[in-house]
Order: sequence, then structure tokens, then C-alpha cells
Amino acid sequence: MFFKKLAHYAKHLSKREKVVFTGFCVALLLGFFSSTCLGYKVMVDGEVLGYTKDAAVFTQSLDQVEQDMRSKTSIETAYVYNDIQIKKSITFNKPMFSEEEFTDALNAQDLQVGVHGVQLKVDGQEVGNLASSDQVQAGIAGAINKIGNVQDSDKLVKCDIQSDVVETPKNFPLEDLNSPDECANLLATGNTNPSKSEESTNAPIQVASRGGADVARDQSNEPAQEEAPAAEGTVENNSNENVENQNNETETSSSILKINLTKTSTKKEDIPFQTVEQEDPNIYVDQTVVTQQGVNGELDKEVETVYEDGKVMSETTLSETVAKEPVAQIVSKGTKQYPTMSSKKGNFILPAVGNISALDKPGSHAGCFAVDIANSMGTPIYAPQSGTVIRASEFGGYGLCVDIMMDDGKTVLRMGHNSEFKVSVGDRVEKGRVVALMGSTGNSTGPHSHFEIRINDVQQFLPDYFDIKDGDNV
Repeated sequence: MFFKKLAHYAKHLSKREKVVFTGFCVALLLGFFSSTCLGYKVMVDGEVLGYTKDAAVFTQSLDQVEQDMRSKTSIETAYVYNDIQIKKSITFNKPMFSEEEFTDALNAQDLQVGVHGVQLKVDGQEVGNLASSDQVQAGIAGAINKIGNVQDSDKLVKCDIQSDVVETPKNFPLEDLNSPDECANLLATGNTNPSKSEESTNAPIQVASRGGADVARDQSNEPAQEEAPAAEGTVENNSNENVENQNNETETSSSILKINLTKTSTKKEDIPFQTVEQEDPNIYVDQTVVTQQGVNGELDKEVETVYEDGKVMSETTLSETVAKEPVAQIVSKGTKQYPTMSSKKGNFILPAVGNISALDKPGSHAGCFAVDIANSMGTPIYAPQSGTVIRASEFGGYGLCVDIMMDDGKTVLRMGHNSEFKVSVGDRVEKGRVVALMGSTGNSTGPHSHFEIRINDVQQFLPDYFDIKDGDNV
């Protein structure tokens, strides 16, 4: 009925009015068709994801998915790397997706992560793909620190990059992304795997470059360099072993980034302590005691090191500061005389003072292989020589007996008939130390000290050691 009325109305129009009327009708039909039948088809990697009347509905969901992607990867320039197309399409009788439905559909896809990043080239050689210019600068800074062996405490005085360094915007998949550490290691050593024992800084360092590191330009006409030339020649050692060691580290690597740099660093060196000897009347004559341990001092040296093409060319000491004074070692030498007779052989002393009451008599003394020194009860018994106590106990006819094994491991000094021990088994004793008190234990007729020297358990002839005879007072 509506169209019949339009047709009846059109019959009474002029030619010009008919043209206008026809245009109006066509526009009306197109508008109706567009609003009801036309929209957008969204495709991911050639497969239809969904339909929408408004393309902004999909782009908003895509923005949300990419924002989540950036949050998960911590890469601000991350995006969906898949092939996404939004095409006009007849959407008559097609279900229209909401923003939430598009988001769910995208998350259900096997989406690839891409990076709007930067490609780094050095002397025409591709070094790596990084997320941003800041990451490039961090990689270059790490390489400089590796090549120049720059530590946290060092100061970089001058650094000139001799290589042509260029960075160009590039989109690439996440698996092609390099870290600043990987970039630094490749620039410094030609190896993409950073050493676990080394740590490189990510702090950007401003450097001078012939190529201009922050300028992107067309590299299509530049010749590609397949391999950076290896360092040649031998550097003369101008200072000390440190130069040689640093040189060896550098020359065994093939750095891609060529740099000249100067750095200053503080190196610590020991100041050797001196040994001072002094006499001590409280120590026996043939003994020394360290009464003060020596401690090395510490010297801080400020050193300037110059590198050319990654090799140490010179090392100069700028200043020296004593950070800690050395402490002298004091050795006390004894002047005190031993309390008993010294031997003419073997550097022994007799274990006690008193009267030689038995030197050559039947039994253990026969042939002067033992000596009895008689004195009052409680007279000190001294260690005839330094060693380790291996017996401090009752031992048959010796009564309370002390045996000392000398440091040669074969000579034993035995003192018997004691009344009291002043040492225990395992004690380390020095010559002249009191080890027991005189007594009359065991087979004894009165207070005295029975003394023997045994080498490999063979008794020694005592007159070879001491100028003694029966009846002497010693």
C-alpha cells in the first residue's frame, strides 16, 4: 500500500522532481540496507572470529587483550602478532559480537606475542632485536663494562665507540627478542650466552659513536659484515701483571663492538709488616715467642687504564694512599737461663736440681743408662726438652711416671717416682716447664727423680749427654 502511494505520487511529478525523488528513494533503500545488512567481519590468521556492526567494538577488545599481554610479558611494546583483518561484510542474519565476546574469543585463540622494537646493527652486522632504545643503550653499556672490565667502583673517564652503531624500528615475534645481557655479551665476546659468573649492568651509558646510535636510517645499501675482525697484535706490558691478565682476557675474545676507553680504578695492595726482635728475661735462652702478631697494612692505589680496540695499552698509577698502617710482628728472644744443668749433646737439661744419688749401679742404672737426682719432696721436675706428653700415670716400679715424646717421633724422656703431676696426656710442653713434683712413688728409697733418655725404646748412655758422676750436686 505504501509503495502504491509512492508510485501514484510519482506520476504527478515533473521530470526534475522525479530525479530528486528517485535519488531520495535510492538513498533511503541504501540506508536501510546498510543498517540492517552491512557490518564488519573480523578474521584472525584467515579464520573468521566474529561479526560486528561497529569496528570499534572489536578494536577496544583487542586493546584490552594487548594490555593484558604487556602486563604478563612486562614489555610495553608487546602486541598481538597474528594476522588480524577487519573487513566490511554483509552481516544479514549473522550474530553480532559484543566487546566481551570478542575478548573471550581472542583469549581462546593461540595468540602470538609480537614486539614493536628495535633492531641493532654494528658495522652492518645484525646484533639483535631489543624492546626499546633504552634496552639498546643498556646492552651497549653492558658491553663497554665487559670489554673494559669496568667494575662498580671504577670511574669511566672517556669512552669512544669506533664502530658504526645503528638502530632501526622493527616488529618481530617475542621469541626473537634479545635481552640487554645477551646483546652485551655478543658485542663484547661474540657469544650470545651471558656467563653466569658475570653480571652486566643495565644502566644506560651515553657514548660517542661515528654511526649515531640514536639515528635510524636505511641499511639496504650497506654491505653486511659476516664476521667482525679479530683483534691482532700483542700489547706491551707497561706496568705489572694486572695489565697482562686483562690483556689475555681481551685478546681471547672477538668483540664486535670496537671501543677506546679510559677508566680510573682503586686497587688495594698489601703493605708487608716488619718483624722486630727483642730480648725477654722471662723466656729461656733458646726459645722465641711471638708476643705480637704482625698484620699487613693496606695501600689504595688510584690507577688509570687506557684501552684501545678492547686491549689494555697502558696502566698508570695516579696516586697512592695508605688506608691502613701495618702492625709490626714482635718476636721475643729469651735470655733466662734454665734452672738445671744443660747438656753437651742434644740440647737437653736435667729434669731436676739435687744430688746425683745413682748413676751406675745394678738394675736399670747399670752402665749409666739412667740417673737418680735426689732432693726434698715437692722439688719441681722440668721438661728436659720440648715435646708432647704421652704418659702421665702410674707405671710399674717407676711409680707416678711422666713420658714426653720429642718432635722427632722417636726420642722419649722418662721421669719417674713423682709425687704429683702438673701435666696431662696430650699436653704440648716446652723445655723447662714444670711437669711434675718430686716424690718417692714406686720402687723408691726416698724422694728423687729417676731420668732416662730412650731412642726407639733403647736407653741412651747418659755421660754422652751430661758431664755428671755419682755424688755430684747439680
